[in-house]
Amino acid sequence: QEFQPVLDAYIDGKISIDRMRFMVQWDKRWMWSFDNYRKIFETAQQFKIPLLALNVDSEDLSLVEKAGYPGLPKERLRKYIKDPVGFSQFALEPEFKSYVDYVIQPSYDLHRRMGLLRYTMAGEEMEEEMTFRRFLSGRILWDEGMASGAFSWCSNNPDGLLIGLVGADHVKFKNGIPGRFQRMAAKDNKFDCISVVINPTLIDSRPSGSVASIPTSDSAAYPDRITLQLRYVKSDGLDLNADAGGPRVPAGEGVLQFSDYVVVT
Repeated sequence: QEFQPVLDAYIDGKISIDRMRFMVQWDKRWMWSFDNYRKIFETAQQFKIPLLALNVDSEDLSLVEKAGYPGLPKERLRKYIKDPVGFSQFALEPEFKSYVDYVIQPSYDLHRRMGLLRYTMAGEEMEEEMTFRRFLSGRILWDEGMASGAFSWCSNNPDGLLIGLVGADHVKFKNGIPGRFQRMAAKDNKFDCISVVINPTLIDSRPSGSVASIPTSDSAAYPDRITLQLRYVKSDGLDLNADAGGPRVPAGEGVLQFSDYVVVT
């Protein structure tokens, strides 16, 4: 988010695309090739479409990955978590636990197998391997921060349209950015949040590392193989007559959909 002025200068035509890349420190702060995004940036400048910097500042994310939320000064934490009560309640919902077990825990396990847990997202090497608790804290701070930034923009531009271009892991099964945005918008019920996953692969819809050995699991040519729903238990069930060994009410089930729309090109 600290680089918003650079994006504004680029859209206004004050700096070139390569200068923008240098000023936002793309090659230092992000692992993906800039060329994969170049057409998006060029199109935005051509049609004067504003670009919004949503992600958590790398330095702040690193502090959380190294020491958890206590490692980030409170005033900086409030920059991303503007609704601490809602933020805490979101993590207590049964569906979020299922989401963590299905999406985030496998991702953590994959990072461990690849030897990546000794490094923060910013590439800073740590003395000890990142614990799952800190990994999860960083991940949900990322999602909460982006959802909060998007909600703030929408609140200031009620007639506008915001399109967030983010990785599938931050969109799928609702409990990433879309679910957090919906939580914030529910108070006024004045914004719609629609999630769209473009050209998903089998890997996108399954736990990280679980289908890597399946041929073409990373190909978008087989949309019929992706998992479109994640079931979760809403409650533990209740004893109608515990003393007499009576029957239990079956635990309620819920379903998290992969996304609102899947687009295959």
